[in-house]
Amino acid sequence: MSSPKVYKRTEITATSPDSYEDAIRKGIEKVSKTVRKLAWFDVKDFRGRIDDSGKVEEFQVTLMVAFLVD
Repeated sequence: MSSPKVYKRTEITATSPDSYEDAIRKGIEKVSKTVRKLAWFDVKDFRGRIDDSGKVEEFQVTLMVAFLVD
């Protein structure tokens, strides 16, 4: 039987001019540079910004990112 695990969650918001998927990937890559033992993420919110001409200017995602506590 494996020992119990404890995770800590933190919230981040990431952006991309290309897509929600790209924003998720960039956010995870960025946070992985400073947080060790990342385990999973959960998308909390999708939103975006629209420019003056009515086109999507930026995709934004808010993620809950969890990491394993030592």
